[in-house]
Amino acid sequence: MTASEAVGGRLIVVDAIDEGAADFYAHHGFLPVKGNPCRLVMKTATAQAALASRSAD
Repeated sequence: MTASEAVGGRLIVVDAIDEGAADFYAHHGFLPVKGNPCRLVMKTATAQAALASRSAD
């Protein structure tokens, strides 16, 4: 999150090595890119909110 704030990144992009890995990331809120189900994305704001809620627990 620190890096995205420093350079202005808005998305986290993951290239899953197989369908099992893609399922893992999807389970954690990443969304597959249309036409490439092994590439998934998440907005940095979504990741930041998820991390903040975990810290509050």
